[in-house]
Order: sequence, then structure tokens, then C-alpha cells
Amino acid sequence: MKRKTVTFFFLLMFLLTCFVYNPRVEAQETKVYVDPERITGLDAGEEFRVEIKVANVTDLQGWEVKIFYKSSVLNASAVTPPTERCPFFNEEAPGQTQLYGVFNFTDHFNATHGQIIAYAALYDIGVSGSGTLLWVNFTAVGQGDSPIDISNVWGGVTILRDSNAQPIQSLDIDGVVHVGLRDVAVTGMEAPKGIPTDSVVRINVTAENQGEVSETFDVTLYYDSTPIETKSFVDMPGGGLEVVQFVWDTFGVPIGEYTMKATATEVPGEVDLNDNTYTFGFYIGIRDISITNVTPSKTSTNDTTVYIDVTIVNNGEPGTPSQAFDVTVYRNVTIIDTQAVTNLEAGAATTITFTWGTFAIPKGAYRLGSMATAVPGETNTIDNTYYDGHVYETLQGDVNGDFTVNIRDLYDVAKAFGATPGHSNWNANCDVDETGTSENKIDIRDLFAAARNFGKVI
Repeated sequence: MKRKTVTFFFLLMFLLTCFVYNPRVEAQETKVYVDPERITGLDAGEEFRVEIKVANVTDLQGWEVKIFYKSSVLNASAVTPPTERCPFFNEEAPGQTQLYGVFNFTDHFNATHGQIIAYAALYDIGVSGSGTLLWVNFTAVGQGDSPIDISNVWGGVTILRDSNAQPIQSLDIDGVVHVGLRDVAVTGMEAPKGIPTDSVVRINVTAENQGEVSETFDVTLYYDSTPIETKSFVDMPGGGLEVVQFVWDTFGVPIGEYTMKATATEVPGEVDLNDNTYTFGFYIGIRDISITNVTPSKTSTNDTTVYIDVTIVNNGEPGTPSQAFDVTVYRNVTIIDTQAVTNLEAGAATTITFTWGTFAIPKGAYRLGSMATAVPGETNTIDNTYYDGHVYETLQGDVNGDFTVNIRDLYDVAKAFGATPGHSNWNANCDVDETGTSENKIDIRDLFAAARNFGKVI
């Protein structure tokens, strides 16, 4: 019994120390979300309940949820009655000992927001599946909109832990509540970040009526301060959403960086005007950096220096400015080095050389690659990365990289004997002994170094 008490105490301490951890990482499987995600049509004085749910979780043993909400709009009245504890744990792990509690429950955490911090943990093994972590009852107290924030936008945070006390990554999805509101909003825009000059582009704009009553309003699309087109939304019902397409002919618009802006007209009695405008940065004129080649000076090494040539091309549209970006070379996924390219003109190519000393790396095969950082307005980033070929850190004298020194290696060195760079018989892999005057020349020292390891295998 004493051992169980100690274990229970450490589990509680673990939960108390988790406040600083923020697993805001998008995940494919596990998510924590507010249900319902959106609540509209409330009047002051109305009560409602939201559930904090988890989906597709594996081996969940403990959780903590920190919730923020706007106290001028909502007040919290109850958090999961203690007799019901954690519904998900009750359903998936009946009979297991549970730790459940509320660290903080106040409508006056600060001047603008209330806060709830709740937690639960299983004493024994974790559980998997989907279900409800807790319920929260709210009362609408004033007009406006309020987040039910669990994802650190306003300060909320969600922590999931498995039975090994390791964090479980999750996608955390907030909720939002609208009370007594007349509120239209522009909530999304789909447009390319890079637009060719003198072309026709289509921009999708999402408008919402986040209020309670039907609204008629206009949305105007601009580039910088120049209007492109205006669309009308007639009698959009409360809670409604509509996506409309704007068509823009960019003929005559100079190459450069611009801001796309969609603005909804204010409706009578609207309180929240912050979401009436949505902006999006874009560029007129194609910008495109590509890496076209990665070439090592030699492919078989033994504690030697390899020079890696990386060729980069600026495929940008003529007239676009010179570009500055970084280029990184890798062995497998490990960074070898990074260099800056400061002024590559549109249509131009350059080759930069990286120096890689293989002296400290383990024996083995390494795939070489390079990546250029995307430049502003670049949309085609697939060709910013290039992987090609291998370098083999192997035995001295292993010319062909098969991790053994045999007669084929000695033959290759002998065939290249006397060659220097530029000679028809030059083979950098045969420059086995890179010390002293032997470097960049195949001579007796290279032949001797290879012969010394004859018959050796890794």
C-alpha cells in the first residue's frame, strides 16, 4: 500500500510540472478538440455545455487541459462533476484507479480572460481510442465572440502523456462561441504566392456570417490599395459560409511584392471588425531556385578531403530581382556545411564548392544531397532539393567502394599511374595517399598504400 501511495504522489507531481510543455505539433492521428467547435445564435443568459474530446489516441495514461475564454462573453459554471470523473477513462478503463482534479477554475484569471485547468490520470496502464475527457458548462454573459482555447493561441495548452510518461503529439483544435452577435467576416483566401506577369489568376475568398441573423454585405478584393473586384453576398443566414471566386488579369502590373486583401463591409451593430479583412502576401513574377547537380571530387575515401560541387540555377522570370539564399549539403540527413549565395541573377547559374573532411565519420556509404532555401514568392520548391550519388568511407586502397582491397583496385591504381587532374587516365579515387607531393598525382605512394591493404575487408 505504501508503494502505491508513493507512485501516486509522483504521478501527481508529474502532472504539476507539465505546465511548461507545449505539444503544438500537427499530427495525423491523434487530436484533441472542442465539441461543438462552433456555437452561434446565443443570447445573454443562455447556458450551454462543451466537451473536450480526444480522438485516435494510443496508450493514454494522463492528460491536462488548460482552457482560456473571454470573460466578458462567457462565464464558466461547472467542470465535470467529481462523481463522473473522466468519461473517457471510465469507458475505456473501468475499475482502474483514477486521479482527477481541477487546478484552477476562475472567470477572472486576468482582466480579459477566464481560465480552467483540469487533469486526470490512470494509476495503472494507459488506454487507447476516442472519447470525452471532460465537460465544461458555460453561461453567455455578453455580446461578442470568445474562443474556447486549448491550443496556446490565447494561452491554452493540452498535454497528453503515455504510460511511459512520454508526450503524445496531438493536433489541438479550438472552439469559438458567438453571443448575440451581428458579425460578418472574411476567413480564408486561396491564391498562388507566385503569379506570372501578364496572366489571369483566380482567387477563392471565403466569407462567413458569424452572427445570428441573415446579412447582406459586399466583399472587395484589392492588390495593395488598388481594387480588383467586388462581390455581393445577399441574405447569408447566421452561421452561413460561402466561397466565391475573383478573376484578376495582371496585365500591366509591374514585377514585385504585393499584398492581396479582401475586405467585408461592416453590417449595422457589428462589434468585431478585426475579422472583416483578410490579407495574403504574393509576388508578381515567377521566382524559382533549383539545384541541378551535386558532384563530389571522389567517391571512395579513407580519412581524406572531398570537394563537393553544387550547381544552382535561378529559373526566375526575366526582370525579377537577383536572389539571395542559403545552400546546405548533407551526407544522408546530416548537415556537412551551409554557404550563402548572395546575388544570383534571373537566368544565371553558379557552382559553389564545399569542403568535407571524412576523417571522423564511420566507415560506410553516404548519400550526398543539397538543399537551397526557398526565396520569397517561390512556389515550385521541389527542385530546391537534389540528392545524387554516394561517397564510400572505406579502406585505404579500396578504389571502387566495395569495402575490400583486391586485384581490381590495384589494377585501377596501376592504370592511372602518373596521371594528374585533367589527364585522360585521371581517377581521383586512385589518389589514395593524399600526403605531401603525392596529392593530385597517382604515383608509387598510392600504389604502395593500396598494396599494403591488399586482401583486407570491412
